[in-house]
Amino acid sequence: MYRLRRQVYLDNNATTQVAVDVRKTISRILKHSYGNPSSLYRVARDSGAVLAESRQQVAQTINAKPEEIYFTGSASEANNQV
Repeated sequence: MYRLRRQVYLDNNATTQVAVDVRKTISRILKHSYGNPSSLYRVARDSGAVLAESRQQVAQTINAKPEEIYFTGSASEANNQV
């Protein structure tokens, strides 16, 4: 009898494992940039800067303008916004 010794994950349609570098970046941001990016206090301004940088990176990656990039909390929110 042949048995696989590695896990095979076949449900990527529902969710996908996060890459290590992405997980590290998210952990750093959640630890240090947790403020409301629309507010004026320091942690909020730091969060706003992270959001602006993220918007710029996404725009550059897909050849768009930063002002064309919208972040939402979920697919339902995005669909409703459209």
